[in-house]
Amino acid sequence: MDQVLLDIPASVDLLHVVRAVVSGVAASRGLSYEAIDTICLTASEAAGGLLAGAGESQRLRVRLGGEGSIAITLTVESNQEGDAQPGPITWDPLSWRILSSLADRVEALDEDGVRGIRIVLRT
Repeated sequence: MDQVLLDIPASVDLLHVVRAVVSGVAASRGLSYEAIDTICLTASEAAGGLLAGAGESQRLRVRLGGEGSIAITLTVESNQEGDAQPGPITWDPLSWRILSSLADRVEALDEDGVRGIRIVLRT
């Protein structure tokens, strides 16, 4: 599968865009409705957790790809040079448990001022 990239303002008001793109990618792979719902719920939960501490000048970047699985990487990054870098992620234990139960692999990212999460779901 080719990689699909989404870059939008870091706003919870745009979570529906993340769900729509993730749903479209999952549907294009011929997945069942149940699998599509699981993938959308996982991406939405992860994005919501990341956006809780995001500033208005930051961007949410979503990358989808993978062969035999769907790998979703969501990151929050500064939009402009000189912007304050996002602080460390403090995941709500319930959100992390939900993500861990829905996905085959969940990994928090915090590298070079970029914070995010990588999720892998077998298809």
